[in-house]
Amino acid sequence: MSSYEDFKYFVRYVLAPSILVLGLSGNLMGIATFLRKKFNNFEFGPKNMFVYLLIMDNLYLIQILNTYLTYAYNIAITSFSEWICRSYFFFNYSLDPIPAYLLLYISVDRLVSVKYPAHKRFLRKEKVQLMFLFGILGLNLVLYSPLLFLDEIYYRNNSVFGCNFIDIDTQNLILLAGLVNRIIIPFVLMIICSVLLTYTVFRSRRNFSNRINLITLKKDVKFSITSILLNFVYIFLNLPAIIVFLIPSLYIYDVFVNFGLYIFYMCYAVEFYLILISNSMVRKEFFKMLKCLN
Repeated sequence: MSSYEDFKYFVRYVLAPSILVLGLSGNLMGIATFLRKKFNNFEFGPKNMFVYLLIMDNLYLIQILNTYLTYAYNIAITSFSEWICRSYFFFNYSLDPIPAYLLLYISVDRLVSVKYPAHKRFLRKEKVQLMFLFGILGLNLVLYSPLLFLDEIYYRNNSVFGCNFIDIDTQNLILLAGLVNRIIIPFVLMIICSVLLTYTVFRSRRNFSNRINLITLKKDVKFSITSILLNFVYIFLNLPAIIVFLIPSLYIYDVFVNFGLYIFYMCYAVEFYLILISNSMVRKEFFKMLKCLN
């Protein structure tokens, strides 16, 4: 077997299922951890937004099961009917940008908590968080609603790929809209927030002795470091998919396109593991939860 075939086998039968299994299980454990009583207090960061983030990650990971089955076993969920085909396209594109905006919300919350602690409670109100979540979700559902009835999308019966775009121009237009909506806008804002947050955290750590509520500040800083890490890893894991989009000639190398896609999918699978690595408070509660299960 050639090195190319070895790499192809690794991507389809090792990397892809590992991302799905570890991602789905890790996100579920993360949701259970953040729902513990320890995180019900305002002092422990935007708990609800972390829960919403992990839920949206799992919803998207379930959606990419179709991609895995298609490329690994030539079985496509979208090939069952035109309604399933269009619905898949619609929800896939609609859910895709949500985690990026949730990460952005967490970044803004962290920045306000560390820089303007007197105003941090507003962003942690459950009503405000739900309004933001459903507002972003509603905007994306409206933005991509044409996918439900667009003539440029056709259904191919008895085809492993189910449905696709009639012409490349329509496909590129949809991809460009996704590039702007889920990458350019949130990425620029995430980078700005992360830079400001890094600077603010550095200054706050130097001035610990001058702050009255030292314990609360330390907790805010821990979650701020977690937010910065999540932002930069999310951006980094999106780079292969961006490169594939910007260089169409790479499409002839299907395994490299698939590899780029699965690296991109990893951003929905690794977030709770990154939180565990970077945040001792979450790590402590996670191990407490595991002890209770035993």
